[in-house]
Amino acid sequence: MSYYPKELHKRIEVEIIATVIQHGQWTGELTLLSRKGKKIPIVENIFPIYEEAGRARYLVRLVTDITEQKDSERAMKQLPRKMIETQENERIRIASELHDSLAQNLLVINTEIQTVIKGGDISHLKRASSMTTQALEQINEIAHNLRPPYLDKSGFERAIKRMTETIAESSGISIFVEIYLGGYTLSKELDITIYRIIQEALNNIMKHSGAKKAYIDITNKDDNIEIHVSDDGRGFEPAIIKSGALTGRGHGLAGIKERVDIFDGSFFIDSDSGEGATLVLSFPLRQGAGRAEN
Repeated sequence: MSYYPKELHKRIEVEIIATVIQHGQWTGELTLLSRKGKKIPIVENIFPIYEEAGRARYLVRLVTDITEQKDSERAMKQLPRKMIETQENERIRIASELHDSLAQNLLVINTEIQTVIKGGDISHLKRASSMTTQALEQINEIAHNLRPPYLDKSGFERAIKRMTETIAESSGISIFVEIYLGGYTLSKELDITIYRIIQEALNNIMKHSGAKKAYIDITNKDDNIEIHVSDDGRGFEPAIIKSGALTGRGHGLAGIKERVDIFDGSFFIDSDSGEGATLVLSFPLRQGAGRAEN
């Protein structure tokens, strides 16, 4: 009994053993203790071995470690909260943009028009016209941030290349892009997710890596979309990667990992100090793609 937590001893003696004796077996979830005292979730099947006389001589315990299953269940429970949090942050960002820029411009436009209505100089209309143009540009920018129009007009591949070309021009980093989807068309949810991930990954490279070159490879491989984003920058110390600090709150990679988790994807960083870094992502195609019709 020493390998079970003390709080389970009474249940095992009174309930579980009694069930084994009465019904011939018991199966359920319990917890074991490791040598270091760590609790390990298990599924245990207990049944007796009988003597010829019909008495139970031994109890056989078949134990299955379900740590990974429990970890997955916890992660799945956290996803709705992360999705709600992401949506709420996006709403706050949009509300801020509407209030701080667009609403202020509309207020100025209204003031200028009212001035003309009250007999003011016609030059106020020119200022109102100029502010209207700015307001339209701001609306287009907000709409672009919600979903880049190129994704629907030009398709995923061209939208990615256009975005990387824009970043390359502004940052001075040479960005090389290879995309092979193998006849699959990504769902709107997955293509915008990958678009934002690559955008954020390149922003991280610009801000932190000191890289001169970046490489993006998006490939359909074994019914998964695999994404490699690498650079020739300063990289990360392996100890920092193992600690999980790079995906903690406040770091740009945290948002990327949350997006990956929503689609049941995988996330991996391969790096060494002074040798650049590679972000490796994988998304199951069943989560958001269909084969394009010929």
